[in-house]
Amino acid sequence: MLPSIRSLTRFGTTSSACARSMGSVVYHPEDRIVNDSESYRKGIRLNRFGSPSVLPAKGFTPRDPTDKRPINTMPVYKPKQAWAPKRAFFGQNDYIDILGDGSARPTDCMRGVPAWLRGFQGNEYQMLLLKRQAFQHWRALRPMKYHQMNLRIKFLYHRLNFKTPS
Repeated sequence: MLPSIRSLTRFGTTSSACARSMGSVVYHPEDRIVNDSESYRKGIRLNRFGSPSVLPAKGFTPRDPTDKRPINTMPVYKPKQAWAPKRAFFGQNDYIDILGDGSARPTDCMRGVPAWLRGFQGNEYQMLLLKRQAFQHWRALRPMKYHQMNLRIKFLYHRLNFKTPS
């Protein structure tokens, strides 16, 4: 009885004596399914060593040949339209107070900013004091939100007055 190819091979090679004893059977190392979890140390096969390879070994980049999904590639570069209105008018009001006749202020051009916050410059504590003044109706309509805002004001008051070096 002939021994199996697996027992005769170590690292995909066969000795000439083994090849002669098998007769006309020709062994090709590339036909053998290589499993990374098989390892031999001092001629003894170690089971469960490493992990089995899930990537196909043939080809330049390993990928599943049965996978029908297209390969992700970089999108074709399309330059942005440099003079689109969004880009052309960006920053047009930045120097309105310097270049204008003085009647317009930069705060007049602010859109999407709450009225109580327009032109504000200051720290978080000062901003929350303004917000509490503007949102007094929260005391009845959103009591938890109003309470959390007051807690933040109290925390910042103590931090600014007692915890910072003066």
